[in-house]
Amino acid sequence: MPIQFNKNVGVNNSFIDPVIGGVDSNVEDWLRYFQKELQTKFREATDAFRHFDIKLNGLVSFGEFKFIIDFLAIRFPNRALHQMFNAIDSDGDGKLTYQDFVALREWANAGGDKESL
Repeated sequence: MPIQFNKNVGVNNSFIDPVIGGVDSNVEDWLRYFQKELQTKFREATDAFRHFDIKLNGLVSFGEFKFIIDFLAIRFPNRALHQMFNAIDSDGDGKLTYQDFVALREWANAGGDKESL
């Protein structure tokens, strides 16, 4: 069964995007930008996940997610961080898994459109 992003997230909520040029953005825009940044910093989803999994327990909490994004100097408003985290969290349990990181990369590589969320 293919991994799917959490569809319970309000993906149509728009807000001002200071990083991508000040235009209205939604969670898909943020996810595409985030994945592009991850790909410039990490060759593989495995490498990215290892950096985010600070506690080395195979799961990434929102705190770990936010800490590493801040550490990597990838700038997002808090609202965007929460929306992205919730969209990536495929089972909605509040933790990201390695498979969630793989699904994000596959989604971005497939064009990152709403239909594949």
